[in-house]
Amino acid sequence: MLTYGLKRGTENELLHIGSVHNGLGCGCVCPHCKHKLIARNKGTKRIPHFAHARGAEDCGKGRMTALHMLAQQIIESGKKVMLPDYKGDYYQKTTELIEFDEVTLEKSTKLDDKLYRPDCVGIKYDDNNGEHRLWIEILVTHEVDANKTDSIRKKKQPCIEIDLSGMLGTEYTKESVTQRLVEGKEDRVWICCPYYDKKNEENKLKALQEEEENRREAEELMKKLMEEENTKLDEEYRKRIEALSKLKESGSQHQSETLNRQNNIATTSTYRDKHEPQFRPPVIPMEKMDGIIQAVHGKSINPANENYSAELAERFKKLWEMNQK
Repeated sequence: MLTYGLKRGTENELLHIGSVHNGLGCGCVCPHCKHKLIARNKGTKRIPHFAHARGAEDCGKGRMTALHMLAQQIIESGKKVMLPDYKGDYYQKTTELIEFDEVTLEKSTKLDDKLYRPDCVGIKYDDNNGEHRLWIEILVTHEVDANKTDSIRKKKQPCIEIDLSGMLGTEYTKESVTQRLVEGKEDRVWICCPYYDKKNEENKLKALQEEEENRREAEELMKKLMEEENTKLDEEYRKRIEALSKLKESGSQHQSETLNRQNNIATTSTYRDKHEPQFRPPVIPMEKMDGIIQAVHGKSINPANENYSAELAERFKKLWEMNQK
Protein backbone atom coordinates (compact mmCIF):
# COMPACT_ATOMS: atom_id res chain seq x y z
CA MET A 1 0.00 0.00 0.00
CA LEU A 2 1.01 3.62 -0.51
CA THR A 3 2.48 4.88 2.77
CA TYR A 4 4.12 8.08 1.49
CA GLY A 5 2.35 11.06 -0.05
CA LEU A 6 3.77 14.17 -1.69
CA LYS A 7 3.00 17.33 0.26
CA ARG A 8 0.74 19.50 -1.85
CA GLY A 9 2.55 22.49 -3.35
CA THR A 10 6.07 20.94 -3.07
CA GLU A 11 8.21 19.08 -5.57
CA ASN A 12 9.81 16.36 -3.48
CA GLU A 13 8.72 16.71 0.16
CA LEU A 14 7.30 13.32 1.15
CA LEU A 15 5.11 12.78 4.21
CA HIS A 16 4.58 9.45 5.91
CA ILE A 17 1.02 8.29 6.57
CA GLY A 18 1.67 8.40 10.29
CA SER A 19 2.51 12.11 10.25
CA VAL A 20 -0.61 13.54 8.55
CA HIS A 21 -4.24 14.16 9.43
CA ASN A 22 -6.85 11.64 8.48
CA GLY A 23 -8.92 12.04 5.31
CA LEU A 24 -8.54 14.81 2.78
CA GLY A 25 -7.01 16.97 5.48
CA CYS A 26 -3.69 15.19 4.92
CA GLY A 27 -2.84 17.79 2.27
CA CYS A 28 -1.06 15.26 0.04
CA VAL A 29 -1.12 14.26 -3.61
CA CYS A 30 0.07 11.11 -5.38
CA PRO A 31 3.85 11.29 -5.98
CA HIS A 32 3.33 10.01 -9.52
CA CYS A 33 0.06 11.30 -10.98
CA LYS A 34 -0.33 14.30 -8.60
CA HIS A 35 -4.02 13.57 -7.88
CA LYS A 36 -5.35 14.26 -4.40
CA LEU A 37 -4.88 11.59 -1.77
CA ILE A 38 -7.00 10.68 1.18
CA ALA A 39 -5.30 9.45 4.34
CA ARG A 40 -6.76 6.35 5.95
CA ASN A 41 -4.94 6.15 9.24
CA LYS A 42 -7.80 5.58 11.66
CA GLY A 43 -8.88 2.12 10.58
CA THR A 44 -8.60 -1.02 12.69
CA LYS A 45 -8.75 -3.71 9.99
CA ARG A 46 -6.12 -2.40 7.55
CA ILE A 47 -2.75 -0.73 8.10
CA PRO A 48 -2.68 3.06 7.65
CA HIS A 49 -2.22 4.06 4.00
CA PHE A 50 -3.00 6.64 1.34
CA ALA A 51 -5.63 6.15 -1.34
CA HIS A 52 -6.55 8.23 -4.33
CA ALA A 53 -9.46 10.53 -3.52
CA ARG A 54 -12.88 9.92 -5.02
CA GLY A 55 -13.00 10.74 -8.71
CA ALA A 56 -9.40 9.68 -9.42
CA GLU A 57 -8.33 6.17 -10.38
CA ASP A 58 -5.33 4.66 -8.61
CA CYS A 59 -2.44 5.09 -11.06
CA GLY A 60 -0.60 2.13 -9.51
CA LYS A 61 2.76 3.89 -9.67
CA GLY A 62 2.66 5.94 -6.48
CA ARG A 63 4.79 3.44 -4.46
CA MET A 64 7.41 3.32 -7.18
CA THR A 65 7.73 7.10 -7.46
CA ALA A 66 7.57 7.55 -3.70
CA LEU A 67 10.49 5.13 -3.18
CA HIS A 68 12.51 6.92 -5.85
CA MET A 69 11.79 10.36 -4.37
CA LEU A 70 12.44 9.13 -0.82
CA ALA A 71 15.90 7.89 -1.82
CA GLN A 72 16.67 11.25 -3.44
CA GLN A 73 15.47 13.08 -0.35
CA ILE A 74 17.65 10.95 1.93
CA ILE A 75 20.76 11.51 -0.18
CA GLU A 76 20.09 15.23 -0.43
CA SER A 77 19.66 15.69 3.31
CA GLY A 78 22.30 13.17 4.49
CA LYS A 79 24.89 14.06 1.82
CA LYS A 80 26.42 10.58 1.88
CA VAL A 81 26.13 7.23 0.14
CA MET A 82 27.96 3.90 0.01
CA LEU A 83 29.97 3.42 -3.18
CA PRO A 84 29.99 0.11 -5.12
CA ASP A 85 32.88 -2.29 -5.36
CA TYR A 86 35.16 -1.69 -8.31
CA LYS A 87 36.02 -4.98 -9.98
CA GLY A 88 38.45 -4.37 -12.82
CA ASP A 89 40.61 -7.08 -14.34
CA TYR A 90 43.77 -5.46 -12.97
CA TYR A 91 42.46 -3.26 -10.14
CA GLN A 92 39.89 -3.86 -7.39
CA LYS A 93 38.50 -1.51 -4.78
CA THR A 94 36.09 -2.46 -2.00
CA THR A 95 33.04 -0.39 -1.08
CA GLU A 96 33.49 2.79 0.94
CA LEU A 97 31.21 5.52 2.27
CA ILE A 98 31.56 8.88 0.55
CA GLU A 99 30.35 12.17 2.03
CA PHE A 100 29.54 15.21 -0.10
CA ASP A 101 29.76 18.92 0.48
CA GLU A 102 26.64 19.48 -1.60
CA VAL A 103 23.90 17.45 -3.32
CA THR A 104 21.61 18.58 -6.14
CA LEU A 105 18.58 16.74 -7.51
CA GLU A 106 17.57 16.28 -11.16
CA LYS A 107 19.58 19.21 -12.41
CA SER A 108 19.88 19.20 -16.22
CA THR A 109 23.41 18.59 -17.46
CA LYS A 110 24.68 18.53 -21.02
CA LEU A 111 26.71 15.53 -22.14
CA ASP A 112 27.65 14.67 -25.69
CA ASP A 113 25.31 17.39 -27.03
CA LYS A 114 22.40 15.91 -25.08
CA LEU A 115 20.67 17.04 -21.91
CA TYR A 116 20.41 14.57 -19.04
CA ARG A 117 18.88 14.87 -15.58
CA PRO A 118 20.74 12.65 -13.12
CA ASP A 119 18.66 11.67 -10.08
CA CYS A 120 21.28 13.09 -7.71
CA VAL A 121 24.64 14.80 -8.10
CA GLY A 122 27.05 14.63 -5.16
CA ILE A 123 29.64 17.41 -5.16
CA LYS A 124 32.96 17.50 -3.30
CA TYR A 125 35.38 20.44 -3.24
CA ASP A 126 39.14 20.04 -2.94
CA ASP A 127 41.73 22.38 -1.42
CA ASN A 128 42.31 24.08 -4.77
CA ASN A 129 38.65 25.03 -5.11
CA GLY A 130 38.26 22.20 -7.59
CA GLU A 131 34.89 20.54 -7.98
CA HIS A 132 34.29 16.80 -8.28
CA ARG A 133 30.84 15.55 -9.26
CA LEU A 134 29.41 12.06 -8.88
CA TRP A 135 26.15 11.19 -10.58
CA ILE A 136 23.88 8.91 -8.56
CA GLU A 137 21.11 7.09 -10.42
CA ILE A 138 18.33 5.36 -8.43
CA LEU A 139 16.96 2.20 -10.06
CA VAL A 140 13.42 1.32 -9.05
CA THR A 141 11.87 0.13 -12.29
CA HIS A 142 14.09 1.46 -15.10
CA GLU A 143 17.87 1.16 -15.28
CA VAL A 144 20.12 3.66 -17.04
CA ASP A 145 19.66 3.06 -20.78
CA ALA A 146 22.42 2.24 -23.25
CA ASN A 147 22.55 5.70 -24.88
CA LYS A 148 22.91 7.47 -21.57
CA THR A 149 25.54 4.96 -20.47
CA ASP A 150 27.53 5.53 -23.67
CA SER A 151 27.45 9.30 -23.21
CA ILE A 152 28.50 9.02 -19.55
CA ARG A 153 31.45 6.79 -20.39
CA LYS A 154 32.44 8.81 -23.45
CA LYS A 155 32.65 11.99 -21.35
CA LYS A 156 34.20 10.08 -18.42
CA GLN A 157 31.56 11.31 -16.01
CA PRO A 158 31.78 9.43 -12.66
CA CYS A 159 28.43 7.73 -12.10
CA ILE A 160 26.94 4.94 -9.98
CA GLU A 161 23.57 3.19 -10.07
CA ILE A 162 21.85 1.93 -6.90
CA ASP A 163 19.18 -0.74 -7.34
CA LEU A 164 16.26 -0.36 -4.91
CA SER A 165 13.75 -2.38 -6.95
CA GLY A 166 13.85 -5.16 -4.37
CA MET A 167 12.31 -2.83 -1.78
CA LEU A 168 9.11 -2.22 -3.77
CA GLY A 169 7.55 -5.36 -2.34
CA THR A 170 8.37 -4.40 1.25
CA GLU A 171 6.88 -1.94 3.71
CA TYR A 172 9.82 0.37 3.21
CA THR A 173 10.41 3.31 5.52
CA LYS A 174 12.76 6.22 5.55
CA GLU A 175 14.94 4.33 8.01
CA SER A 176 15.16 1.15 5.92
CA VAL A 177 15.91 3.08 2.72
CA THR A 178 18.55 5.14 4.53
CA GLN A 179 20.18 1.96 5.78
CA ARG A 180 20.25 0.53 2.27
CA LEU A 181 21.79 3.70 0.81
CA VAL A 182 24.52 4.37 3.39
CA GLU A 183 25.25 0.88 4.75
CA GLY A 184 24.35 -1.53 1.97
CA LYS A 185 27.19 -2.93 -0.10
CA GLU A 186 25.19 -4.83 -2.70
CA ASP A 187 22.79 -3.81 -5.45
CA ARG A 188 24.98 -1.01 -6.79
CA VAL A 189 27.41 -0.74 -9.68
CA TRP A 190 29.81 1.71 -11.29
CA ILE A 191 28.57 2.96 -14.63
CA CYS A 192 31.74 4.99 -15.02
CA CYS A 193 34.72 5.63 -12.74
CA PRO A 194 37.57 7.33 -14.62
CA TYR A 195 39.88 7.37 -11.59
CA TYR A 196 39.67 3.62 -11.00
CA ASP A 197 39.62 2.94 -14.74
CA LYS A 198 42.94 4.76 -15.03
CA LYS A 199 44.44 2.69 -12.22
CA ASN A 200 43.14 -0.47 -13.86
CA GLU A 201 44.71 0.53 -17.19
CA GLU A 202 48.03 1.42 -15.53
CA ASN A 203 48.12 -1.94 -13.75
CA LYS A 204 47.24 -3.66 -17.02
CA LEU A 205 50.17 -2.02 -18.81
CA LYS A 206 52.45 -2.88 -15.92
CA ALA A 207 51.29 -6.50 -15.96
CA LEU A 208 51.82 -6.73 -19.73
CA GLN A 209 55.30 -5.26 -19.38
CA GLU A 210 56.16 -7.74 -16.63
CA GLU A 211 54.79 -10.55 -18.77
CA GLU A 212 56.93 -9.41 -21.71
CA GLU A 213 60.03 -9.16 -19.48
CA ASN A 214 59.39 -12.62 -18.09
CA ARG A 215 58.97 -13.98 -21.61
CA ARG A 216 62.18 -12.33 -22.74
CA GLU A 217 64.09 -13.63 -19.71
CA ALA A 218 62.74 -17.11 -20.35
CA GLU A 219 63.87 -16.91 -24.00
CA GLU A 220 67.34 -15.71 -22.98
CA LEU A 221 67.64 -18.48 -20.40
CA MET A 222 66.55 -21.07 -22.96
CA LYS A 223 69.03 -19.68 -25.47
CA LYS A 224 71.82 -19.85 -22.91
CA LEU A 225 70.96 -23.42 -21.98
CA MET A 226 70.88 -24.42 -25.65
CA GLU A 227 74.27 -22.77 -26.23
CA GLU A 228 75.73 -24.62 -23.26
CA GLU A 229 74.22 -27.87 -24.51
CA ASN A 230 75.55 -27.25 -28.02
CA THR A 231 79.00 -26.55 -26.56
CA LYS A 232 78.88 -29.87 -24.74
CA LEU A 233 77.76 -31.64 -27.90
CA ASP A 234 80.52 -29.95 -29.92
CA GLU A 235 83.13 -31.04 -27.38
CA GLU A 236 81.82 -34.59 -27.39
CA TYR A 237 81.80 -34.59 -31.18
CA ARG A 238 85.39 -33.30 -31.27
CA LYS A 239 86.55 -36.05 -28.91
CA ARG A 240 84.88 -38.71 -31.02
CA ILE A 241 86.46 -37.35 -34.19
CA GLU A 242 89.88 -37.39 -32.52
CA ALA A 243 89.32 -40.95 -31.35
CA LEU A 244 88.29 -42.06 -34.84
CA SER A 245 91.30 -40.27 -36.33
CA LYS A 246 93.66 -42.04 -33.96
CA LEU A 247 91.96 -45.34 -34.71
CA LYS A 248 92.30 -44.66 -38.43
CA GLU A 249 95.99 -43.76 -38.08
CA SER A 250 96.60 -46.85 -35.99
CA GLY A 251 94.83 -49.07 -38.55
CA SER A 252 96.69 -47.51 -41.48
CA GLN A 253 100.05 -47.88 -39.75
CA HIS A 254 99.33 -51.47 -38.83
CA GLN A 255 98.23 -52.26 -42.39
CA SER A 256 101.35 -50.62 -43.81
CA GLU A 257 103.63 -52.48 -41.44
CA THR A 258 101.88 -55.74 -42.22
CA LEU A 259 102.34 -55.31 -45.98
CA ASN A 260 105.97 -54.31 -45.60
CA ARG A 261 106.66 -57.31 -43.42
CA GLN A 262 104.92 -59.63 -45.84
CA ASN A 263 106.88 -58.19 -48.77
CA ASN A 264 110.18 -58.57 -46.93
CA ILE A 265 109.64 -62.12 -45.79
CA ALA A 266 112.02 -64.48 -47.64
CA THR A 267 110.44 -66.93 -50.02
CA THR A 268 112.49 -69.90 -48.87
CA SER A 269 110.74 -72.19 -46.52
CA THR A 270 113.72 -72.30 -44.20
CA TYR A 271 113.82 -68.52 -43.85
CA ARG A 272 110.05 -68.26 -43.56
CA ASP A 273 109.89 -70.97 -40.94
CA LYS A 274 112.68 -69.33 -38.98
CA HIS A 275 111.78 -65.66 -39.23
CA GLU A 276 108.10 -65.31 -40.17
CA PRO A 277 106.59 -65.61 -36.64
CA GLN A 278 108.23 -62.42 -35.44
CA PHE A 279 106.85 -60.46 -38.38
CA ARG A 280 103.42 -61.99 -38.45
CA PRO A 281 100.71 -59.48 -37.38
CA PRO A 282 98.53 -60.36 -34.45
CA VAL A 283 95.50 -62.44 -35.27
CA ILE A 284 92.39 -60.25 -34.97
CA PRO A 285 88.93 -61.89 -35.09
CA MET A 286 86.92 -61.03 -38.16
CA GLU A 287 84.08 -59.36 -36.25
CA LYS A 288 86.51 -57.01 -34.45
CA MET A 289 88.34 -56.23 -37.65
CA ASP A 290 84.99 -55.46 -39.28
CA GLY A 291 84.25 -52.97 -36.45
CA ILE A 292 87.63 -51.28 -36.94
CA ILE A 293 87.11 -50.97 -40.69
CA GLN A 294 83.64 -49.45 -40.15
CA ALA A 295 85.06 -46.91 -37.70
CA VAL A 296 87.82 -45.88 -40.07
CA HIS A 297 86.29 -46.19 -43.55
CA GLY A 298 82.60 -46.15 -42.78
CA LYS A 299 82.31 -49.45 -44.71
CA SER A 300 81.92 -53.09 -43.77
CA ILE A 301 83.35 -56.45 -44.81
CA ASN A 302 80.25 -58.20 -43.48
CA PRO A 303 77.63 -58.75 -46.24
CA ALA A 304 74.86 -58.57 -43.62
CA ASN A 305 75.72 -54.95 -42.87
CA GLU A 306 73.99 -52.21 -44.88
CA ASN A 307 77.36 -50.45 -45.33
CA TYR A 308 78.87 -53.58 -46.94
CA SER A 309 81.64 -53.00 -49.51
CA ALA A 310 82.45 -55.88 -51.87
CA GLU A 311 85.78 -54.34 -52.84
CA LEU A 312 86.85 -53.91 -49.23
CA ALA A 313 85.68 -57.43 -48.37
CA GLU A 314 87.74 -58.89 -51.21
CA ARG A 315 90.86 -57.03 -50.10
CA PHE A 316 90.31 -58.10 -46.52
CA LYS A 317 89.77 -61.73 -47.61
CA LYS A 318 93.20 -61.84 -49.24
CA LEU A 319 94.87 -60.29 -46.22
CA TRP A 320 92.99 -62.66 -43.93
CA GLU A 321 94.12 -65.70 -45.90
CA MET A 322 97.70 -64.48 -45.86
CA ASN A 323 97.45 -63.86 -42.16
CA GLN A 324 96.13 -67.37 -41.55
CA LYS A 325 99.04 -68.87 -43.49
